[in-house]
Amino acid sequence: MPGPLGTDVQVFGFIKLLDQNNFATLSFDTISTDTAGNKTLSIELDVSAEGRILQWGFANVASNYEASGRLYDNVTFAVRGTGAFQGNEDSVPIPLWA
Repeated sequence: MPGPLGTDVQVFGFIKLLDQNNFATLSFDTISTDTAGNKTLSIELDVSAEGRILQWGFANVASNYEASGRLYDNVTFAVRGTGAFQGNEDSVPIPLWA
């Protein structure tokens, strides 16, 4: 962590599920990153998520030039579970490279 945050500063990681056909946000989950340490954020996807946009990232919200810097390292994007995926890969609404 590069230093203390300014007052009223928000820093967070997020996962969004977007419906590009209706310009709608179907899911928007966040986790605060104002303290150091491991953080986990997950989303459960089913067949209804097929064809939707899955977006993930980090955001800082600040005003008056307040300190809001954060460094992120060792970020992992993966399918939850143990072992290799077993099932019909055509029914998984996430890219196979994930």
